[in-house]
Amino acid sequence: MNIVLRLPVLLLGAVTLSGCVDRPNGPVVAGDLTKDFEVAAAASAVCDVDGAAWKGDADEAVLNDLAPSGPVRVGINFGNTNNATRNPVTGQLSGVAVDMACALASGTDRPLTLVGYAGVPPLLAGLTTGAVDLAFTLASAGSNVVNVALSHLGVENTYLVPNTSPFQSVADVDAPGVLISVAQGNSPDVYLSATLQHATLVRTATVPQALALLAGGQVNAYAGGRSGEAMFIASSFPSGRMLPDNFLIANIAAGLPLGHDQGLGYVDEFIDWAKTSGLVQLAIGRSQLIGVSIPRPPPIERRLAFLEHHVARLVTNGVLNEGQGRALAVKIEGALDKLSVGENEAAMNKVAAFINQVSALAIGTARCAMKPLERIALLSALVGVGYACGADSSPVGPASVPVATVTVSPSPTTVPVGGTTQLVVKVEDATDNVLTGRTVTWTSGDLALATVSASGLVTGVSVGGPVTITATSEGHHGTATITVIATAALTGKIAFTSDRDGNPAIYVINADGSGLTRLTANSASDKDPAWSPDGNKIVFTSRRDSNDEIYVMNADGSSPTRITDNPAGDFCPAWSPDGMKIAFTSNRGASLVGDIYVMNADGSGATQITHGDSSFADFCPAWSPDGASIAFSTYTQDDGGYGYYWIVAMDTDGTNWRNIASDAWDGYVTAPAWSPDGTRIAFIRTRVISVANTDGSVERSTGVNSLDYHPAWSPDGTKIAFVHGSDAGIYVMNVDGSGQVRLTNGVGLSPSWKP
Repeated sequence: MNIVLRLPVLLLGAVTLSGCVDRPNGPVVAGDLTKDFEVAAAASAVCDVDGAAWKGDADEAVLNDLAPSGPVRVGINFGNTNNATRNPVTGQLSGVAVDMACALASGTDRPLTLVGYAGVPPLLAGLTTGAVDLAFTLASAGSNVVNVALSHLGVENTYLVPNTSPFQSVADVDAPGVLISVAQGNSPDVYLSATLQHATLVRTATVPQALALLAGGQVNAYAGGRSGEAMFIASSFPSGRMLPDNFLIANIAAGLPLGHDQGLGYVDEFIDWAKTSGLVQLAIGRSQLIGVSIPRPPPIERRLAFLEHHVARLVTNGVLNEGQGRALAVKIEGALDKLSVGENEAAMNKVAAFINQVSALAIGTARCAMKPLERIALLSALVGVGYACGADSSPVGPASVPVATVTVSPSPTTVPVGGTTQLVVKVEDATDNVLTGRTVTWTSGDLALATVSASGLVTGVSVGGPVTITATSEGHHGTATITVIATAALTGKIAFTSDRDGNPAIYVINADGSGLTRLTANSASDKDPAWSPDGNKIVFTSRRDSNDEIYVMNADGSSPTRITDNPAGDFCPAWSPDGMKIAFTSNRGASLVGDIYVMNADGSGATQITHGDSSFADFCPAWSPDGASIAFSTYTQDDGGYGYYWIVAMDTDGTNWRNIASDAWDGYVTAPAWSPDGTRIAFIRTRVISVANTDGSVERSTGVNSLDYHPAWSPDGTKIAFVHGSDAGIYVMNVDGSGQVRLTNGVGLSPSWKP
């Protein structure tokens, strides 16, 4: 059974961007500034592959097959956030697909043009009509009308359900009477339409609309990608959880028009390089995606097909210089990774024939008349052992560029006892080129004071130091000095939400991690705790009367009193500094998910402050310490139904809006929290806590891809409590992100520090 709610046409006009060209210090911005949108400074960073560089050696015939019109025109689907996102103000694109496009074009010496599309159908139309030369989209999309290259990204799809749901695995969801919301036409819709046996799909036009159905309790589950679901949990659905298993891993790949086989071979080579060089992993980190993976290497037959094409071109040219030798080494190494266990003898013989073909070519300045044993030696060299063809020749293979320097940062730094700090290592050659894929080992100079993990995470053990932490790669060393300090005595109490005992309930814990106490105990969901300014009461959201309503209780959990009574949902309450008012979110209006309201502390006099419609949502209000402003998260959909998050501050009467932060390049921003002195706001920028001045300037990130949510300031403004990691523990850290200490062992959400 299928229910279609609404499906607007998604054929939006393409957004044409200027391109990236190669410069001595890496790709930078260039191109025709009369285009619809200019790729500004941030895009040049997107095009930077951090030391790695694709150096494709295709001849003009191959490049003309890839890009017949001259520039490399790449279509980008920004309707899939795992692929790319679009800045709602400038129209600029960012994401994994943009990183891949910039790196691909950098090896062609041709200009790059990015063309943005809001979904798969218009993207395929652009590809098949010649508007673009290649496109990054789902590998299964349009495979009957385009040539699909090797997949570079696998996107995990699962169900998002309420914490109170009985579902524990994806198999549980396919049951009679279960309603699943899904955005029409995306990969979960296509897959589930063909595989569901009992459950019913409820289709919406956009992902936000499908998520809103789940948040509003109108369906039992939402089907989508893990990364987007994690964003929604953090921004507006803290009582949700993702099921641990997947119903689908959808691969993303590049597609070319049918008939462009030489171009396809070139793109295959690039994708293989991008996966083995670390570019794809780097791009995933830059976009801060979760629930994605890099697909396994392609079948050996396909790897050998493009290897054969590459060798044929080298033989035609009659020379194998150092750069080509290294490129060939990478390709043969990749082709051999399945053959080392003797899996395919015929394929091994084919590789041996390739070695015979290159035996007459020049390697550097020396000529190698290779005998069988020498060919075996070359094979060893090509898989990283190292081989020289005579005293004057250079080794062939990725390891022929030696490590010259190893640098560790930050240094010097401090870490509290029981706290952690992440060190970062940079490995470079003699000309300061960053080397990737090199093995690095970490050691601590005094394990009694500080330990270090295989990834460079330092943990303070006892007070003392400085301790020398050493990173070693190929005999070269870099060091950082760490001083372990006493853990500052944390005072006060932190209230938070947890489902550790079944359903979500309100708990309180001392700021040093002791004294865990459950405050609410009923069969419904209790969440969103916030202390009154005098610390005597806690306001919170509860479903004990069927829908989300606002309650107030004493600080010990006694005398819970309902203060809102509306058929719509009321949630995310926040006290005013004088304790006289409470701001909250309610979907009693016309907005997509909710608007900001203000009421008296007893629940009377509720007044709507923001006025959204079906394309807007305002939520998570936070009062400024002086009581003059309210910061909140706002979500806006463009004409195509694709959404963007912002953090805005306004006067308490709803006027004088000021932008604090936007999701221009980072996916989403939400959960604002004012510092006690009113000079800064902490918030979430795509799973990482950031701190900015109240005018939005001087933003500083406290981590990298660290799965952090829900910041809450300590009363003295020196610490931030937050939710961290896939297991959602409550942590406390310094405002700069250092000295992270875990307080809880179970799941925790929405911490609130007692004033």
